[in-house]
Amino acid sequence: MEITMISHRTITIPARRRSLATCVATAMLAVVLTSQAAEVGYREVWPGDVELSFAAIHFENPMTGMLVGERVFEDDKSAVIVTSDGGATWQSDLGTVSGRLLGGRFFDAEKGWVVGEQGAVMATSDGGATWDVQTSKALADLFDVHFVSDQIGWAVGQNSTVVKTTNGGNTWSVLVGGQPSGEVGEGAVMYMGVHFLDETTGFAAGSGVTGVIDRTTDGGKTWETVFEAEENLRGISFMDSTTGWATGKYGLLLATTDAGETWEQKEVGTEEDIYSVSPGDEGHIWISGDYGTIAYSGDLGDTWRLVSVSVEFFGTMKELRGPIMAVSAIGNEAWAITDVGRVLYFRLD
Repeated sequence: MEITMISHRTITIPARRRSLATCVATAMLAVVLTSQAAEVGYREVWPGDVELSFAAIHFENPMTGMLVGERVFEDDKSAVIVTSDGGATWQSDLGTVSGRLLGGRFFDAEKGWVVGEQGAVMATSDGGATWDVQTSKALADLFDVHFVSDQIGWAVGQNSTVVKTTNGGNTWSVLVGGQPSGEVGEGAVMYMGVHFLDETTGFAAGSGVTGVIDRTTDGGKTWETVFEAEENLRGISFMDSTTGWATGKYGLLLATTDAGETWEQKEVGTEEDIYSVSPGDEGHIWISGDYGTIAYSGDLGDTWRLVSVSVEFFGTMKELRGPIMAVSAIGNEAWAITDVGRVLYFRLD
């Protein structure tokens, strides 16, 4: 398998890696036993790569997905890698901006955005074949982005930063914050995740003095705290207009079934930090976190099944103990990434 470089260079994966990075559609899936005796198939699509570190992943449909992160040893660090054929092949845009990329999302199979350090924003309108740099007007790091149409979207980040576009990113406006570290007043929040229900109502999860879930009902101009936690909060995602989840430290998972009016803690069965939450279909939800944590629920988060994953380390299969930075569920499938360039694929039958 090859990674085609938009800079017109090609990187060929070494033979050992090619044997693992085969098309998921034809690969045999390992079957693992979860802590509650349920079975789930998984495959290591990419083995670890010390030259890459991933921070985010998003699959818009079973064919179209993106990996977002950095080139660890390069000055121009940005890395966004996309597939349009379910992981059989991947195309990369490397070093277009100097900083790390920290979040990203497709709106549909063609249009998507990635965000990163020092207010970086890049956009594609051709499924990741090409990427254009956009200007967010923010100097703060941006961690997540969410669009409710192909024109209207928001990105959030450090120092309570919220930026918005109403024209697909041709122009962005700073609604809140925007300043880099050291130039912000008391009470600022590090927003790590964002999800909007429509053009006016949205939620952001993050941490200041405490962990918070903040809500806006005016399109991001003003925000109020609707939930406060002792632990730092990180990811947030909604399945529909009423049902959503937020994640945090020490196994914290919060759920709402009333459009964010109230939030209830759910027992996951781990005390590891949970970084990411992603709903699939038929009540299935996936979470990922520290120390190899990955789990799924088949009942909207009331009960959870932890999955034990073994991966190759220098020719030997060992249980994965590193952080699984993010997971993206689509249908009965899920994709996950680690901070050392590893990509995992899961399937529920």
